[in-house]
Amino acid sequence: MLFPSSEEMSDKEDDLDLEPKTSSNGFRGDLYRYSGVGLEFVILVGLLVFGGFSLDQHFHPDGFPWFLLLGLFMGIGLGTWRLIFQVGRDQ
Repeated sequence: MLFPSSEEMSDKEDDLDLEPKTSSNGFRGDLYRYSGVGLEFVILVGLLVFGGFSLDQHFHPDGFPWFLLLGLFMGIGLGTWRLIFQVGRDQ
């Protein structure tokens, strides 16, 4: 069947786990999770800054570093969005 019936949909809704995820490892699990989130933030910002720097060197090496700044602000914005998404998902 291409589309599920309403009975099948209600059965699937009953199976959903809507409770917040909790760590069974306690402090160590939280430490690993949030260390990973922070590392992801730093890597994202670093890659976008490096990409902006490379574009600046290629297109106008003696000019103002517009692409570097663009990469920095995009990295901070995307990193913050990703951080909020990850932390919000855990709660």
